[in-house]
Amino acid sequence: MKITICGTEYTLEEVRGWDVFNGWQVGPAGERVRIGDDVQIGYGVRIGYEVQIGNDVRIGNDVRIGYGVRIGYDVRIGDDVQIGYGVRIGYDVHICKGVKICDDVRIGNDVRIGYGVRIGYDVRIGNDVRIGYGVRIGYYVQIGNDVRIGYDVRIGDDVQIGNNVRIGDDAEIGDYVQMSNGTTVAEDLLKSKLTGGKQNGRS
Repeated sequence: MKITICGTEYTLEEVRGWDVFNGWQVGPAGERVRIGDDVQIGYGVRIGYEVQIGNDVRIGNDVRIGYGVRIGYDVRIGDDVQIGYGVRIGYDVHICKGVKICDDVRIGNDVRIGYGVRIGYDVRIGNDVRIGYGVRIGYYVQIGNDVRIGYDVRIGDDVQIGNNVRIGDDAEIGDYVQMSNGTTVAEDLLKSKLTGGKQNGRS
């Protein structure tokens, strides 16, 4: 079983005990795991097979990374994060402690995800996105570029959020809502469609 680190192949026996790895473990097909330059991996990390990790990545303690995950360069992953199968993470992404990301999620570049966020299956997140702590995002959600989502927001399933959208703290976005570019939501939005502009109050 081989692991590629900075372009050089090693066996698990060769890397086991290296201080940089701190006891992390690789999945059953670990020969297809590739780890870039200047990567730091914490204690108790579990990495599935066919995972690729870019340069200058920091992974905290007790992180779970599923099969087929791709992580770009300059990514920071906090402790106790769970990343599902087939997830794609761009570059310059910061994921805080306790985040759970379900399978087949796509995360763009320059993204910040706050503490304890939950991201459902098959979600698409664009570039330059900020997600506050405690947010819950349902299944099949699409989030555009330059989006700001406040704290403790709840987003339902099959929601489409355009570019340059602002969602205030504690808002609830219902299933199938469509938010056009430049929309600002101060409170709950439960209707199925929104064409744009500023929304204050429950819909």
